[in-house]
Amino acid sequence: MKYWSFHPCIFPAMLGTVSSGAKAGDLIHVYDKEGNPFGAGIYHPRARVPLRVLYHGQETVGEDYFLQLLDQALELRLQTL
Repeated sequence: MKYWSFHPCIFPAMLGTVSSGAKAGDLIHVYDKEGNPFGAGIYHPRARVPLRVLYHGQETVGEDYFLQLLDQALELRLQTL
């Protein structure tokens, strides 16, 4: 990213280099302009908002992280309701 923001929507002007292997719908790792890990998000090259950041942090996360969050949310709802 050229500019950092904790907003989930990253617009084209805010993006720097994108991996040539990244395709629509991929969960990608996001790095700041110094190359430090910044988070992870869903990428779509032709969208008006090509990157939606779902996780901010230094750790590398994958799809299993989000599945774990969904399981926790479901469990909370089942226990609370």
